[in-house]
Amino acid sequence: MFVINPNHRYWKNEGRDAARFVAEKYNIKDYSSSNPQHPLRHEFGHLLHAKKDQARFDALDGIKLSPQAFNEIGTEVGYYGLKDPYEFVAEVIAAMLDARRSARR
Repeated sequence: MFVINPNHRYWKNEGRDAARFVAEKYNIKDYSSSNPQHPLRHEFGHLLHAKKDQARFDALDGIKLSPQAFNEIGTEVGYYGLKDPYEFVAEVIAAMLDARRSARR
């Protein structure tokens, strides 16, 4: 289930600020994609991940990243993917849905 916060700045001006919002997040290397649909694709990524294999999805809870993985994810995927393994997977899926082979390449 998706729940959308209509008061978030992403939706201001009937979504016309979405491109600017996402571009800002991408430019500061927070998001893996600059596509205005990125937040929706990211959330869809969580859904796809959980539906594919719920047991493997649940197994990610509490996993800590190695320093090498931390640096690589920040550089290749984006800083939002550093929050936890769930956000990493969602960011990769969002980039893939944007037809990118690698998030930042």
